[in-house]
Amino acid sequence: MVHGAKKEAEVLAMFKEFTGDAVLAGHNVSFDMGFLNAGYERNDIDLIDNPVIDTLELSRMLHPEYKNHKLDSLTKRYKINLEHHHRANADAESTGYLLYKLEKEAAENYDMVNVNQLNDRVGVGEFYKQARPSTCGLNGANPSWFEEFIQIGFSLNDRILLPDTALA
Repeated sequence: MVHGAKKEAEVLAMFKEFTGDAVLAGHNVSFDMGFLNAGYERNDIDLIDNPVIDTLELSRMLHPEYKNHKLDSLTKRYKINLEHHHRANADAESTGYLLYKLEKEAAENYDMVNVNQLNDRVGVGEFYKQARPSTCGLNGANPSWFEEFIQIGFSLNDRILLPDTALA
């Protein structure tokens, strides 16, 4: 715990209020969801039931032919600036731009125009070959995940997606 900082329960409650029922987005976001839900469970807060878009999984779905779908590889491929990789603000901003490009590609190539359609395509075709187990063991906690999610929320503030709303 950091001296003078708010208690975990208070910060998690603030984050829950901030996100409301918005669609959450991130890169390799299942990892972050594990941290959030573990914190919520520890503090008797309802687990996340928001829809979540993972740019890692979206990229795997759109491009099973790519050898890897790491954030830095994808930002290079899509010509997105990522100057300080693994820094919360830089990763969050780049993820927002990547999400925009992948959403546009999904709409143009697969006529996916709402969040629900993204889930309809998961597991179709060769996508399953890129899938990874969604279970992981967590030892310790790094609070930078929280800053990353807050920054994603601000970065995408004008593009919050709700089920059945336009992606483009």
